[in-house]
Amino acid sequence: MKHWKMTLTALLIAGLLAGGPSAATAAEEIRIGVAGPHTGFAAEFGAAEYKGAELALEELGGEIAGRPVKLIKSDTGCDASQAVKKFRDTLLRDKVHAFIGPVCGNEGMAIVDWAKDYPDLPIVVAYAAPEDVTMRKRQYNVVRP
Repeated sequence: MKHWKMTLTALLIAGLLAGGPSAATAAEEIRIGVAGPHTGFAAEFGAAEYKGAELALEELGGEIAGRPVKLIKSDTGCDASQAVKKFRDTLLRDKVHAFIGPVCGNEGMAIVDWAKDYPDLPIVVAYAAPEDVTMRKRQYNVVRP
């Protein structure tokens, strides 16, 4: 779990200190979208992803850099178009500062393409395995631990 905790903390602090449009103010809570399948054949992977984020946050005492952290869960259903919709909706509605997810490979590729429009938004890809996610089609705001 230490790797998750270190990766999450480093990514979020770097993203927040970059001062982009999604940067949090000193008094503001940090909102992290956790997007993965919670229904359908891959639901157990979405549940594991969310539980891992909860555990990492618990180990951090519920805060990062002295700011409280709120996890915002969304169900992508392991569908690429749903993943893009959920990421976009969560970003606009909840004003998240970062994302964890997606889980499924097809979602990962769709989110890498979507991330081009949000270069200041840190995204930690949980399970999505296509190597293009972090190789040939990589975006510098998208990382995979």
